[in-house]
Amino acid sequence: MNAQISMEMMRKNKPQLQREREALDKGVSRTRKSNQRAIQNQSETTTQTGRIALAGAILPLQVALDSWLSPKSTAKYGGKYKEYFRLLDSTLCACVIARAVVDGISRERKTTATAGAIGRAIQQEYQLQQFKINHKELFTASLTELKTEANYMKERKLVANLRKVGIMSKQWATEDLIQIGMISLLLMQKYTGLIKIYEKLENGKRISMVAPTEQMVTWLSESYEKTALNSFVYEPMIEPPLDWKDNFTGGYLLSQFQSRGLFHNARHKHDDTEYDDCPAVFDAVNHLQSTAWRINTKVYDIASKLWEHGEEVAGLPSRDYYPEPDASAYKENIKEYYLEVQRIRYKNNTNVGKRYRVNETLKLAEKFYSEPKFWYPFHLDFRGRAYPFVKTLSPQGSDLAKGLLMFAEGKPILNKEQETFFYVHGANLFGVQGSIENKLQWVKDNESWFMNTGNDARYYLWQQADKPFQFLAWVFDYVGYKTNGKKHLSHIPIAMDGSCNGIQIMSLLLLDEDTAHKTNCTPSDSPQDLYQQIADEVNTKLKANPDETNL
Repeated sequence: MNAQISMEMMRKNKPQLQREREALDKGVSRTRKSNQRAIQNQSETTTQTGRIALAGAILPLQVALDSWLSPKSTAKYGGKYKEYFRLLDSTLCACVIARAVVDGISRERKTTATAGAIGRAIQQEYQLQQFKINHKELFTASLTELKTEANYMKERKLVANLRKVGIMSKQWATEDLIQIGMISLLLMQKYTGLIKIYEKLENGKRISMVAPTEQMVTWLSESYEKTALNSFVYEPMIEPPLDWKDNFTGGYLLSQFQSRGLFHNARHKHDDTEYDDCPAVFDAVNHLQSTAWRINTKVYDIASKLWEHGEEVAGLPSRDYYPEPDASAYKENIKEYYLEVQRIRYKNNTNVGKRYRVNETLKLAEKFYSEPKFWYPFHLDFRGRAYPFVKTLSPQGSDLAKGLLMFAEGKPILNKEQETFFYVHGANLFGVQGSIENKLQWVKDNESWFMNTGNDARYYLWQQADKPFQFLAWVFDYVGYKTNGKKHLSHIPIAMDGSCNGIQIMSLLLLDEDTAHKTNCTPSDSPQDLYQQIADEVNTKLKANPDETNL
């Protein structure tokens, strides 16, 4: 427990402490299960511990390969197999070998089986490199299809798919694969210290085995446990976050959640940063996280029903995999069949991540559905931009996440200026372009279906908005305002964004009125778009001088 938290605060914030402990236990349990699955599936390089071990093995293995493959090398073993290792750059070859070993490093394995896996990995990498050279466009298209897979799964699936259609070259002889792998294991054992090769009796026979060294076993155990204990499930707080006083005191109550710190802390340069060093920054972040939120229950009720019923509307992905086409229907155009297969597989792969994010967002919204108020602790990235620790249901999250959130404290719309900002915000969410007058007129012209939607959200036009769930939340607020006038309390966050932030700052520093106007730093009837102005200027010059290279 953080020493800054008094006994009185512990008593007062007992429900919040309980939630943080539950979130901590949840994160530790989830990471332990994930690590165990990776160990069982021999894919340990997908874990944080595995990646550290992999990074530490590559350089010494590369040095060993360069020495062994050098013409000046006096090493006698494996001479006839050096040609296989020379097919790849030594750094790439070291990466392939190290990954094949580290992927199953926590488990005792038979040497022959491990050697075979290493040999196949080297062969596979060589074939992929040749395929990339000889069929560049098809290689790019194939990887695009599998882009959501982990790297090692990409390669395995790509090789399998290409062998089916006869593009990939034939496999090397099994004996050669094993010998290539055996040489790799000997180099790994000698130069990295990660593994040992030994013999044990099994059913009266001596079997050669590969296992991590004693030091490696200890390190793996400690590293896996450390990464598990540092795996947090960040959730909103039901009590106001602690004000940041230094880099590690603030936000959540439990010290484990504070270990990340307020600042992006590369090379520990902010370890000693305190409030007095930059009070304006601390005050800004503390103000942000003192803002209370709550769930927009009307939006949640609609979104959860749409998701439960599997509706693919308003940006929600399919909850099921799309079936691949029947090849018999494409007998006259087999190329079109393969393009359609790629399209369906790509869509299925990308939907996996989308489904996860939607599901996690709705689950967290359900958990906080009845909370009258909750808060978000914030931290700063390396640029100084503020972000909440929570990544799914967040004020800076997806359209769904933003639509599910509203300010806990409402404010009335009392004057024309406030009404204008409110209306323009709604038009922006739908995707209306042009001047402020155009947007205000659009709101006026469409009032009838706004009112229909507010009274019955099954009225589908809201789903056509650029940001449908945020627009739906705005419509509900709009109906309340039109019905109750100044008595209505608006809880909608009105979004305001900078444009070309870097150039905006330059225009202010240089007192350049022209650039300030083009980046919306001065009043204007219509929003200015500097990027589009530059694009139009380039197009004009290209049309005038299509062969000119220096524009």
